[in-house]
Amino acid sequence: MAKSPVIGEVDVQELSIVALGPSGPKVQAVPLSDVYITATITQSIYLASLTVNIVIAESKGLLTRFNQMGVQGQEFVRLKITSPGVEEGMMDLSLWVFNIGEIELSDQGQSTSFVLECVDYTALMNLYGSVNKAYSSEYSKVVQSIYSDHIKNGIGSGAMPWHDLEDVHVHATDGIANLIIPGQNPFQGIDMCGRRAFSKNNISQLFLFYQNKDRHCFHNMETLMSEGANKVLGRTKKRDKLRWSTTEDTDIAQADTKIRRLSDFKFPNQMHLGGTGSNFNTTRQLDIVGKQYKDIAFSYPARFNDFKKVGPDALFDRDFYSLFAEYNYQYLVMKDSTKNNQFYEHVIGHRMSFYNHMHDMQCSVELEGDTSYIPGEIVELDVPEQSGMLENLSERVVNKLGGKWFVTEVTQIFNKNTHMTNLKLIKNAGSKPSGPKGI
Repeated sequence: MAKSPVIGEVDVQELSIVALGPSGPKVQAVPLSDVYITATITQSIYLASLTVNIVIAESKGLLTRFNQMGVQGQEFVRLKITSPGVEEGMMDLSLWVFNIGEIELSDQGQSTSFVLECVDYTALMNLYGSVNKAYSSEYSKVVQSIYSDHIKNGIGSGAMPWHDLEDVHVHATDGIANLIIPGQNPFQGIDMCGRRAFSKNNISQLFLFYQNKDRHCFHNMETLMSEGANKVLGRTKKRDKLRWSTTEDTDIAQADTKIRRLSDFKFPNQMHLGGTGSNFNTTRQLDIVGKQYKDIAFSYPARFNDFKKVGPDALFDRDFYSLFAEYNYQYLVMKDSTKNNQFYEHVIGHRMSFYNHMHDMQCSVELEGDTSYIPGEIVELDVPEQSGMLENLSERVVNKLGGKWFVTEVTQIFNKNTHMTNLKLIKNAGSKPSGPKGI
């Protein structure tokens, strides 16, 4: 009879290291399953490549004898894991070992511990890639072209025998880009597109290039925060609420997905928001050919309902903000009226405001291990009010700490006995409290 999956388990199907040459593996892959202590995998909407740190403790000379010269930071790791019974949980990673860190020798000289610091192997192709080309197309298509030419089919792409790279997943952009990328690496070129990209359907104009466990993405954050990565990427994964329970609340304790630890709550930093023009700003467009200028004013309170968000309710006091509506934080953009309009004047103020306000509230949750999580998902927290505030615990008032949150970072931490998943969460709006005592 087959063993039933246990929440928090991880199945390490392969963990091995190999040296590669132009035609593939130079030496037979060496298993690491018996010598690793812990492994940490991090995916983030702010990282162009996922990162992996693997702690090794061994006594067979891997550090000095592998590939005749020992591990040098020139090797590749195959890591294939999944959470048993978890839909869409497979992580099949091809990694480049770029550094050997925290080397320690035992007092008796019988064993060695060290850390294999790894990134996705595409980071290596990016490092040695160079984009020298003029483009005239939508920015989303420029991103696809750069990725296909210099990452998927770039330098060293044929040396990875076990990995077929997916195409980058993009959100469409509007307007024609006329730009020259002068010898930048591919990720820098894509980042340039992200800073200039324009979308008629999203006023924030915030595009980020990042990698999840399955592929690279070039996504509009406003769309991602409103729809979630599962819908955007066509994943079928359905999420139950993540519930914070107390010992006396037995109903919550029986939830399918229980939060083991809830921490690092942060509320809006009004000093930062006000000082960066995130609440109010004016963009001065200077036409260097026509010798004219135009001011475009932006007010976050006035445009709040126009942004796509994780919830309906504002996390600010409109009466307080109204005191400073005349504040005039200024940006300056240059425009050449003889060229296609790049809409910079409608980008910079909106983008800065949305980026800062999307981090209005932040927190971290720790769950039993689940390899299916990816950055860009939307999760819902169930965080009841403190019991001392309630006349009847069964009323289960959900406060502003609960509701929908956006996942910015997913960290998988596992060893031979345990597997934990840490999520970093943000949100730019609240959900209306539920229950008769809602505030």
